[in-house]
Parts: sequence; C-alpha cells; structure tokens
Amino acid sequence: MVWLELAWAATGIVLTVGNLHAFIGDLASGRSGDPYFWFVATAAIAYITFVALFARHT
Repeated sequence: MVWLELAWAATGIVLTVGNLHAFIGDLASGRSGDPYFWFVATAAIAYITFVALFARHT
C-alpha cells in the first residue's frame, strides 16, 4: 500500500511541476499565464488539504 501512495504522490509532484513550468513559460512569452496559475493554485490547495487530512489519520 505504501508504494501506491508514493506513486500517487510522485504523479502529483510531476504534474504540479509541469504546470508550474508551463505557467512560467507562459509569463516569459508575454502572455498572462492565467490558466496555468489556476492549475497550480488548485494543486497546492489540494496538496495542503490532503496532507492535513492524512496527517490526522496516522
């Protein structure tokens, strides 16, 4: 079960870093970066929420 949790965590990290890079690339090319900002913000909120929930259950 630990491997499954680590796989999900690694997937989340990869997707969040990818969205962060897309956001920075969008800003660097002169666009607003707004869609990527919301992906990154949603990922951050979800991460904090899940960490808080899972920390209470262990």
